[in-house]
Amino acid sequence: MSPNQPKKLLLAEDERSIARALKLKLELSGFAVEIVTNGEDALNILKKQKIDLLLLDIMMPKIDGFSVMEEMKKKKR
Repeated sequence: MSPNQPKKLLLAEDERSIARALKLKLELSGFAVEIVTNGEDALNILKKQKIDLLLLDIMMPKIDGFSVMEEMKKKKR
């Protein structure tokens, strides 16, 4: 990644109004933001892409934030 490329941020948030507001603020701060609305989609993105930062809601449909973190921890082993 070159120094001029924005950091890739994955935002996992099921409340669409909150996600839009956070995305706008984060993009204005220089991040490239991708939004997912459930934990299952977050895990799929994390498997396929290099993400620099993950902002993770705790209470989401399909897979909650705690379970996403547990799956990420298992993959690090």
